[in-house]
Amino acid sequence: IFTKCNEGGYTIHIRGIDGAISEGNSFEEALKMAHDLILDWAYFCVQDGEIMPKASPLQDGDVAIKLTLDEALKIVLRNIMIENKIKAIDIANKLGITAQNLNTKLNLFKSTKLDYLEQMFNAIGKNLKITIC
Repeated sequence: IFTKCNEGGYTIHIRGIDGAISEGNSFEEALKMAHDLILDWAYFCVQDGEIMPKASPLQDGDVAIKLTLDEALKIVLRNIMIENKIKAIDIANKLGITAQNLNTKLNLFKSTKLDYLEQMFNAIGKNLKITIC
């Protein structure tokens, strides 16, 4: 939810995330701040071993915050890992890499090649399929 402030700029509230509030001096900056806020929240969910819920349905006046494909896939992968109690070291061993290397590839704040993400999904018994609509 973006609210234009009387003194200028925008205040951002992310629906479905209690206490998720940020600000931006312009609408574009507010969009970036909202994006960063969602990634920060996802990071803390992972650290706490909690599943990140799906986005709330948009309501009138809401603005959709788009994640990159690799950000969205990493969140889905982390959720599957948490739901199924799969440890990063188990995936790393299947891929022949260190757990540190795997966690670097799963870092929400860094880009990861889709080929690597596909290998990670395969390592947990899931097929990654992308459909163009």
